[in-house]
Amino acid sequence: MEEKTLIYVAGNPDAYPLEYFDKDTQTYAGVIPELLAEFSDQSTYEIVYYEADGTDYREELAKQKQVDLLSAYEAGEELPENTGVVTLFPGENAYTLYFTEAAPDAFQSDLRAYLAQVSPAEVTGLLMASVETPPNTQGMYWTMGAMGAALLVMAAVLLLTVRRYRRRLKESQQNVETDETTGLGNMEYLERYYKQYINDKNRILYQAVYFYVDTDRLRRLSSG
Repeated sequence: MEEKTLIYVAGNPDAYPLEYFDKDTQTYAGVIPELLAEFSDQSTYEIVYYEADGTDYREELAKQKQVDLLSAYEAGEELPENTGVVTLFPGENAYTLYFTEAAPDAFQSDLRAYLAQVSPAEVTGLLMASVETPPNTQGMYWTMGAMGAALLVMAAVLLLTVRRYRRRLKESQQNVETDETTGLGNMEYLERYYKQYINDKNRILYQAVYFYVDTDRLRRLSSG
């Protein structure tokens, strides 16, 4: 069996779904890793993601010349110098792979030839598979659960606040409509309930008797 040449790649952990670090499997996943794995199966090269721990080491590893390939540079990112280039998915959403000075010439030409013959249908299939299985699903469930618990707490606090407000409003209304001396309803109390129970349609059914007692004058007489 022919021994394969090791090719080290510095990946982009945050280019989902094209390339990302899957915390569950502790490996890189997505469209680009799948393409590189397929290329490795069909060639004499073994592709290995260097320092695969979820941190973006591309710039550091490029300066140290410890890797052969820098993966998944998006449009607008600061690009490394003195490297060969191969573009994936040309257009507005293009991503770029960079060959470092350490990359063998044969590897560069072989990878270019392989990527050139990859069909758009194959790329679309890999992209759909990556989207169907998003990274760190367990973490997403924990996040959604925490958000749900927070919403429940907020709802409970809001309900208690509304109940407390209604209770204070009712107590305030009772104080306004209660006579301090007798503890009975005052004029405001009478007016409110009079309008509720006696109106133009049913007033012939009632005989209302109104009398007024000047309690302040009674108090002054009794004290004199």
